[in-house]
Amino acid sequence: MAALRLLSICSGAAVVTLGMASGALAEGGEDIANAVMINALPYMDTGDTSDNINDYDEVCPYSGSTAPDVVYSYTPAADESIIIDLCESGYDTKLYVYDNPNPPGGVFVACNDDACSDSQGNPFRSQLVGVALSAGTTYYIVVDGYGGSSGFYDLIIEPLTTGACCFPDGSCIETDNATCTGSGGEFQGDGTTCDEVVCVPCVECEDTEGEPICGPD
Repeated sequence: MAALRLLSICSGAAVVTLGMASGALAEGGEDIANAVMINALPYMDTGDTSDNINDYDEVCPYSGSTAPDVVYSYTPAADESIIIDLCESGYDTKLYVYDNPNPPGGVFVACNDDACSDSQGNPFRSQLVGVALSAGTTYYIVVDGYGGSSGFYDLIIEPLTTGACCFPDGSCIETDNATCTGSGGEFQGDGTTCDEVVCVPCVECEDTEGEPICGPD
């Protein structure tokens, strides 16, 4: 959600800063011909697919969806990579991306079924990380459901940005925030590089009750 999540590996503390520029919450269009246009990123929208019809299905890895779906369109002004997130939706989702379509679909770009869970731990939500987009190409983002599933969805689309990621052993790689924190690293901020940060190694020690903790060497 355009979040900068900073995890302190040594202390276990977490600081979360949230910020999001949203569109006019409009819900997606019924099909590609009526797609809701996204003018800029980051973008968020909510809606309910229960009153829509089934137009699209892709194998990722399951096919045979009869669920209703909605569609958004986006044309980037420059080459970029993005994250498309349905993790906080209220049902078992699927997610597709097409480009410059010839009805009823188009050129298939990406698809996901079950990459994430919601904040309550409910599984089978969809997320695409690092979808590469080309300047001037129109892309169509389809919010769908597994099987016949439908309901409330929470869509977030934002640029994929990278920065330095420090690990407990003092090593550093440059990657995106989600990959860094998911791998046990401490994200140093968008646009930072390993050349400009100092990753302090941690050592194992024990607290007063004999429990292992991580602290600076």
